Amino acid sequence: MKTSLRFRSSLFTLFTSNVLRLVNVLGEELISVYFKNKIDLDMTNLSKGIYFVQLLDKNKLLFSKKVIKE
Repeated sequence: MKTSLRFRSSLFTLFTSNVLRLVNVLGEELISVYFKNKIDLDMTNLSKGIYFVQLLDKNKLLFSKKVIKE
């Protein structure tokens, strides 16, 4: 079972303050981490459910993806 997500892109270097955020369906922030050009998000300790991975630059939402952990 896949329990981690990997984000890697040369586009991330175009932005100044990349933040990856993981929130649950209630909108509660579970993880928030700054990164440069790649990041591995470990989800092994999270319960089964629906989560949203969000990429932000200077608090502006650039990307959001729904993730289902089974």
